[in-house]
Amino acid sequence: YIYTTIGGAYTIARYGDFDDPNLANQSGQRLTNSPRFQGNASVNIAQPIPGTSWNAILNTNVSYRSEVNTGSDLLPIQEQGSIWIANAQVGLQSPNSNWTGLLWINNINDKRYNQVVFATPFQSGNYSSFVNPERTCGLTLNYDY
Repeated sequence: YIYTTIGGAYTIARYGDFDDPNLANQSGQRLTNSPRFQGNASVNIAQPIPGTSWNAILNTNVSYRSEVNTGSDLLPIQEQGSIWIANAQVGLQSPNSNWTGLLWINNINDKRYNQVVFATPFQSGNYSSFVNPERTCGLTLNYDY
């Protein structure tokens, strides 16, 4: 079999009106970590291997997210540009589908980006961030009994 998926969203998510003198007024601004556009697509293939009763498996996917501001206070230093991420798997599946072995790689393009940027505690004027996982790869063996 071969099947594909595709999905996407266009989002307008903004803070409502509020009036609190103790907080920065973010009325009408885009929500934290709320991309305007995001989408994904995948191709999944499982085909019989000629002369055997095993299947070859190939899965690929790509995702896109437009720019976001990662901070709760929406400072310009906390902005993250748009990103593309791709992943893939290739492997074998036994005739009764109870054995599967996959070689996989995530973040093929090794795209590094900030998931969250925040003011570093007790260090005025400094910022820290949590970053996404770098390119990773591995082997997965599954047995369903």
